[in-house]
Amino acid sequence: MSKPQNKKTLKGFTFVETMVVIGIFTMAFVAIIGVLISSNTTWRTGRTQQLLQQEARKAITAITNDLRESTPDLVDINNVSHPITINANGDSITFYLFNYDANEEPALTPVGVMYYLGSQNPNTQTLYRKAGASASVAVATDINNIAVEKPFFWFEPNTNNEVVNIKIPVIVNNATLSITSKVTLRNATPLVAPPAPEEPGEGEY
Repeated sequence: MSKPQNKKTLKGFTFVETMVVIGIFTMAFVAIIGVLISSNTTWRTGRTQQLLQQEARKAITAITNDLRESTPDLVDINNVSHPITINANGDSITFYLFNYDANEEPALTPVGVMYYLGSQNPNTQTLYRKAGASASVAVATDINNIAVEKPFFWFEPNTNNEVVNIKIPVIVNNATLSITSKVTLRNATPLVAPPAPEEPGEGEY
C-alpha cells in the first residue's frame, strides 16, 4: 500500500507567491515593451534623417545641374550683361541660361533662373526654382526645421564668381546636418548670345 500524501505536498501557491510571479512577468513585459518602443523611436529618427538628407541632396543636384550650364556673366545679343548674383542674405541665387526653342535652337534672349528659400509655415522651408516669367516650382518640399545658419550660397573667394558654394543645412535631433557642394561653372568665360538671323535679301532663299 502506498503511503498517504502529506497535506503540505498537496498545498497550492500562496497568495504571496502568486503576486511575486505576476510581478516578475509584469516587469519582463514592461522591459520588452520598452525595448520595442526604443527600437521604434530609433528607426523613426533614422528614417527622418534619411528623408532630410535626400531632400537636401535633391535640392543641391537641381541647382548644380543648372549652374554648370551658366556663366559668371552672360552677354546677350544687345550687348546687355547678365551676371550671376547672390543676395545679401545668401539665401537666393540668380543666374542666366540660353533659352532653346522646340527645335533646340538657342533663342536670342537668355532666361533668368532663380533658386530661393521660402517659408510655407513657421516650421518648414521650401526651396523654389523660378525660370523666366514662369511660376515658381518647389524643388525640395520636405526640408523641415531648416537651420538658420547662413549663407546657403556664396562665391568661392578669388575665382571671379566662377565657383559657387552651396550649403543646405537641416536640423535632426537638435544637431545640424549640412549637405554641401562646390560647383564650377563650365562656361567660365562670358557667353554671348548667338546673332539674330538675317532676313534673306531679294532673290535669296
